[in-house]
Amino acid sequence: MLTSKKLFLVFVCLSFSTLLSWAQEIMYEGESEGTMMLSVSEFKIKKKDAIPQAIKDAYFQLLFRGIPGSKEYKRALLGTDENVMNTHHQYYDNMINGGRLYTFVTYSYLYYYKKKEAVVKLSLNVQALVADLEQNNLYRRFGLH
Repeated sequence: MLTSKKLFLVFVCLSFSTLLSWAQEIMYEGESEGTMMLSVSEFKIKKKDAIPQAIKDAYFQLLFRGIPGSKEYKRALLGTDENVMNTHHQYYDNMINGGRLYTFVTYSYLYYYKKKEAVVKLSLNVQALVADLEQNNLYRRFGLH
């Protein structure tokens, strides 16, 4: 029998595993003073869901995959082991379901939308995100805790 904690962990893992299934492409557009600019392509998505999904996809990519083209963040901030979500589930629940990840977005807008295909331009304050990860003992400059 699944306890509520185990059920929650299963939900969080499934949510993250499907995040990138919609995003077909995350393109690096530049960095300036701790902020990273990205272009996120979404497919099979409603117009109203495009921006929130693009932000979640960019966040997941930065943490667990890295951003190709970026000099400083081409490697994943937290490594490729997504099990870190299980050990720090409160942080991730607050970040995703609680909406804290939006505090690291400096701008986002729907650049293009047609027939359930969208391109979202956004800017992430990566410097603040890294500081938040360090403060919550998920990241340190020379690797994971």
